[in-house]
Amino acid sequence: MPVKYAHMLPRETRIWDAYLDRYGVPEGQISYDVHLGDGLSPDPDWPEWMIRMVKVLSTHRADVIVERRDEVIIVEVKSIAGMGALGQMLGYEALWVKERGASRGIRLMCICESAEADIEVAYEFYGIELIELGEV
Repeated sequence: MPVKYAHMLPRETRIWDAYLDRYGVPEGQISYDVHLGDGLSPDPDWPEWMIRMVKVLSTHRADVIVERRDEVIIVEVKSIAGMGALGQMLGYEALWVKERGASRGIRLMCICESAEADIEVAYEFYGIELIELGEV
């Protein structure tokens, strides 16, 4: 079965599709499975194919990036939003700024079915938009 959105698990795909159905396709350039960071530095004596594989598999990967003229939206898609997703999004933001600069505003967004108890406080503190869709 072909993968609809690179790197998304089937449940995450259903959540993203439900978001798109409910809110429409975001305006801007949409990219999936966006690699951020340098990844591991493998042994230079390893075969070239193995070095490339280690680099690709060890970089961090944002689920969705929406690039607009004046802002970048970094989206994490989760079944249950929690502290782990919060850490991922903050890390992705730092890596994005390191690699691509901060000439545009950066918005962080977590799209989920539900959220852990009290997580809204932490997301609000960091300015992360939390979109709970309910079970999809």
